[in-house]
Amino acid sequence: MLSQEYPYFEIIAIDDSSTDGTLKIMHDIKDKTNKKKKTGLPTDKLKIISLKDKPENWTGKTRASQQGYLQSKGDVLLFTDADTNYARKDVILQTGIYMQKHGLDVLTGVFSPEKLSNFWSKITIPLWDSVSVLFGVGSPDVNNPKSKIAYVMGSYFLIKRKVFVDIGTFKSVCQEIQEDKDLGILIKKSGYKIKLVRLNEMMYTMWADDLITLWHGIGRTLAPRVMKNRFKVIYNLFIIFFASILPFALFPVTLWIAFEELSFISLHNIPLNVYFYLPLLNLIPCVLMGISFSSRCKKYK
Repeated sequence: MLSQEYPYFEIIAIDDSSTDGTLKIMHDIKDKTNKKKKTGLPTDKLKIISLKDKPENWTGKTRASQQGYLQSKGDVLLFTDADTNYARKDVILQTGIYMQKHGLDVLTGVFSPEKLSNFWSKITIPLWDSVSVLFGVGSPDVNNPKSKIAYVMGSYFLIKRKVFVDIGTFKSVCQEIQEDKDLGILIKKSGYKIKLVRLNEMMYTMWADDLITLWHGIGRTLAPRVMKNRFKVIYNLFIIFFASILPFALFPVTLWIAFEELSFISLHNIPLNVYFYLPLLNLIPCVLMGISFSSRCKKYK
C-alpha cells in the first residue's frame, strides 16, 4: 500500500490484539519507510494503532475497523485486510477514478483468484468456488438497485465518508460476524449507489495458507449463514456433495458391481444387462466434474 501511486492518502494500520509479532513487523515497516523515504509520504501519513482489548458488544473485526475510521481524515475511506496483496501500484488510483466517473457512493472489488500455495488449498479452494456460486458471492445482482442482494467485500471497499456516517458506521453492525454483508444491506436500503467491480490482475488475497487457516476460513464463511438459515446451508452443501464428490465415491462401487455381473454372465452365457454399463454411466459425471475442477485450478495458477 505504501507504494500506491495516488496523489494523497493516509494509511492507518490496526493491530487487533495480535500475539504473533505483527505489531513489531508493522513498526519495522514504518521505520524502514521513514529511512528510505521511497514512498514520499511524511512520517505522520502512516499511523499504527494497537488495540489491547475488545468490548463485549463488538464482534469480529468491526471494532478495529471502527478505530481506523475514527483516526482517518479523508472524504473517501478504503477498508482493506492484512491478507490483501496489491499486485499493481495504481489500484487505489484506478478504483478512485472509476468511482468518481460513475458517480458511485460505494465501490467494492472482487479479486483475481488467489495464488494457491499448498496441497489443501489447491484441492479445496476450486471446489469452494461452488459454494460461492450457490451462496451468491460475487453475484452481479449487487449492482441492480431492484435486487435485494447486497454486500461489500470486506477486503476492499471504498465508501464516501458522509455515506459511511449516514449508515451508522461500524457501530450499526458491531455485533455481526459478517459485517461486510450487513453494511451492504444498509447501503442499499439507504438508496446509495453501490457497485461491485472485478479487479482482475490488480489484487489477490491469500484465503488459506495451511489446513488450520483453511478450516477457519470455511467456518468463518459458513457460521453466520448457518445461524440465519440452517436449512439453506445444509441444502446447498448437499448439492455440492452430490455433484462433486458422490460420482467419484460411487465409481469403485459400480466397477465392483459390473465385475461381479460380468463374471456371472460369462459363466451362464447370459446377455449383458444394465449393470455392466453402470461404470460407463458413472464415468460421465466424473469426467465433467474433472474438467470443471481442472479449469478452476488453471485460473488459480
